[in-house]
Amino acid sequence: MRTNRYPDKFKREIVQKVLFEGKSISQTARINGVSICSIRAWVKDYKYSIQNIQQNKFDPNNENIASDDIEKLRSLLNIVTHERDTLRTALVILARNIGITGTS
Repeated sequence: MRTNRYPDKFKREIVQKVLFEGKSISQTARINGVSICSIRAWVKDYKYSIQNIQQNKFDPNNENIASDDIEKLRSLLNIVTHERDTLRTALVILARNIGITGTS
């Protein structure tokens, strides 16, 4: 029986900290009050979802797409969008530090 049900947004944020921000699982678990096992499971689920998408097991033309699949895709999109925005910000900061100015 589950005693805690974490929102998907919270899980995505935790996975992002571990996979993309380089935080350790144990540190992230301690700071956020989540068990290490839960975080490992969330990371595993994320990696499994990515693997299935890369292997084209997900058919976007299928009319019987489960709402869980759609939610997983939205989660992945949010993570990738955040990564892009973070990289874009870092690029601007680096460009300023070396004296490059953009024209756009």
